Amino acid sequence: KTTVKLKFEPVAGELGLTDDEAKAKEEGFFTAEIEERFKSGPVVFNFVAIVGTEADPTDDPTVEWPEADRRKFPLGTLSIAGREDDAKCDATTFDPTSLADGLAGVPGDKILPARSGAYAVSLTRRSQ
Repeated sequence: KTTVKLKFEPVAGELGLTDDEAKAKEEGFFTAEIEERFKSGPVVFNFVAIVGTEADPTDDPTVEWPEADRRKFPLGTLSIAGREDDAKCDATTFDPTSLADGLAGVPGDKILPARSGAYAVSLTRRSQ
């Protein structure tokens, strides 16, 4: 068994806003910004597994593991070429506790089980 964190890394690099920059933006600015990005091509992410050590906490997702000291394995690529204006929410929901064969959750993890219920509530609200 090996403990890993799964991460989507933006090929364009980590981008962000300072608090002041975010306050200066109008509500919903992300929609226009992503549309502008799509004009240049797809938004691409590398999907990687970062291998943990015994010292890495597994019950607090807010604690970052020091990636410089960790093995990292590429798993795939996610490429998003655009968005649909009239896209509707379907009857499926993301459930972080629904894992593929061969994968297991971490004993004692209180975060993922809590998220499972929250995502179900979110789906219900979006579907109304």
